[in-house]
Amino acid sequence: MYTLQQLRNIILQKADEDPNDVEQYIINIINKAINDAYIDIVRSKHLLLQKDMVVLGDNYSFSTSQLSKIVNKIFKITDETGMFDIPFAQYDQDTFVVSPFSDTVVVHYSYIPMPLIYDTDMLAVDYIDTAIIYKGLAEYFLLNRKPDLAMVYIQLYNQEKNKIKTDKGGIKKFKIRWDLI
Repeated sequence: MYTLQQLRNIILQKADEDPNDVEQYIINIINKAINDAYIDIVRSKHLLLQKDMVVLGDNYSFSTSQLSKIVNKIFKITDETGMFDIPFAQYDQDTFVVSPFSDTVVVHYSYIPMPLIYDTDMLAVDYIDTAIIYKGLAEYFLLNRKPDLAMVYIQLYNQEKNKIKTDKGGIKKFKIRWDLI
């Protein structure tokens, strides 16, 4: 897996720039492009998965703030053993209501990573670096007023992103029959 600095250096070297001789504003723009691509890919492809045990509050509900990570999407909720799926519904932007089953449940969800801030911060996923590098090159060439070259790299970014398989941890979609609850 690559660090923020390694990704930035690859982008600058491919753009025929010396990474040690670049102004700070260019570094900031490339860092932003790296983070934008990183979070976009992880969010859209559900690449980072988590399971958290949650104690339900009033009305068999919980808030996403009770979970350990920033929630992207909740896929399913199970009992503590993981054997039984529990029907749930989203009450508002932050609150989910669970069918009365138990006071404690396990929430299966994808999450959004923290952005890479420090040069030593590493990607949490190791096979998305090519797409991120293309996005960084696109931003670099836009900054240098080369829109045709930037468009080539945007297309390459989108192609690489589309090759990445969505991961839902083997979770199958199911339809809740509310009339049976």
